[in-house]
Parts: sequence; structure tokens; C-alpha cells
Amino acid sequence: MRDGLLSLRRHPGRGEKIGNDAGALLWVGENQMLLVECPRTPDGEYPDGGASAEVWTHPDPLPYIELETLGPLQTLDVGDRLERTNTYTLLRRSHADPRADAQRILSRRSQSHRSPFGVH
Repeated sequence: MRDGLLSLRRHPGRGEKIGNDAGALLWVGENQMLLVECPRTPDGEYPDGGASAEVWTHPDPLPYIELETLGPLQTLDVGDRLERTNTYTLLRRSHADPRADAQRILSRRSQSHRSPFGVH
């Protein structure tokens, strides 16, 4: 972790999983970025050691990365409903350095007073 950003690269030989308490995940590709936002519920009890966001990577021959948000644990009775909203935003890259692009998005989110990225 550096400057409030946690970075993970896919390993071709093994899968990895990390979880954190972020309210958003940002994937930075060669030309675009995908921001997935799902605000964390204050005082909610979350699965997987308190994770509200997880990143999964898969080894070759299926080279994909999965960004996943998790909601707080809740008990539902028959007929109950539960809703959660994820917001997906596709953004263009504007810097050669992926960290600079990520920092730009991070600072924009901080200025709008939304929940921050990161691991606390």
C-alpha cells in the first residue's frame, strides 16, 4: 500500500484474493478505468473478516480479475427482500502512470465527501 492506494497484479501461475473495508474499487487498464462504488454501511457486520470489497485474480489459462462488493450480513425471513446498489463508472486514462490516474480519481472522490478507497 502506498499513498492510500493498494495495488495488485494478476499472477499467471496462481490465483489471489484480497479483501478490505473500502467503499469502492478501481480497476486501471491500459486505456480505461472502471470504478465500482458501493458505500459501506456504518456499524454493519461484514463477511470474510469484515471485508466490504474483494479482488480475485485467476491464473492462466483464464486470465481474469474479479472486483466484488459485499454487503453487511443480514438474516432474512421468507418473503423478505434485500437491495444493494453498485455504481459502475467507466473513465478514460489521462496519464501514462497508472498511479497518477488512480490518485486523480481518489482526490475527486475525497472532494465530493464520498467514502474513501483503501484499507484502514
